Amino acid sequence: MFVIIIGCGRLGSYLATAFSEQGHEVVIVDRHENTFNKLPDHFTGFGITGDATEPAVLDEAGIARCDALLAVTENDNTNIFIAQMARELFQTPKVMARVFDPARASVYDSLGIEAICPTMLGGAAFIERLAR
Repeated sequence: MFVIIIGCGRLGSYLATAFSEQGHEVVIVDRHENTFNKLPDHFTGFGITGDATEPAVLDEAGIARCDALLAVTENDNTNIFIAQMARELFQTPKVMARVFDPARASVYDSLGIEAICPTMLGGAAFIERLAR
């Protein structure tokens, strides 16, 4: 599987490393070159410094042939914009995005973008554990 990950923060670098270790082809894109320092020495993918809201950067990352794009920056608006571009402009088969605001999760879903909301996941975990 060929995966493009947008955002090389804690989550992005974790995902890139995990997919790389599983033998998948990975390209990770971030605006800041120093964020790639979070990737371990054994990471076998590629890092691209650039603004993924620019279609040319996504082209450089290989979006035309990727199987999935994961938008996991720290900004909900950036994630939805990139995810929409991947889905509509590039017809990426699988598009997922992190969204912090629970109210926006349903908007992502209505656009055909699978949303992962850490706020909701964390809240559900606390509620479940408190109920034990």
